[in-house]
Amino acid sequence: MRPHTSCQTQDVLRQLELRILPHPAYSRGLAPSDYYLFPQLKKYLKGHHNDNDEEVISDVRRWCRGQSSEFFPHRQACAN
Repeated sequence: MRPHTSCQTQDVLRQLELRILPHPAYSRGLAPSDYYLFPQLKKYLKGHHNDNDEEVISDVRRWCRGQSSEFFPHRQACAN
């Protein structure tokens, strides 16, 4: 069953006046196997205040460099 398609679900959404936003079923730029990155990265970035995109990129790169090689199991395979 697809999400938000049952009659009961749609009735509740209508009653609550909620609008369902369309989104892709998957992201071509991010494999499901990469989702393990986000909790650790979010924890690292918590409390950081960046004024621009370059600062965010710098923080993310700093975090990536601080990870052990085992943290990125497919990095070497992708590099070769």
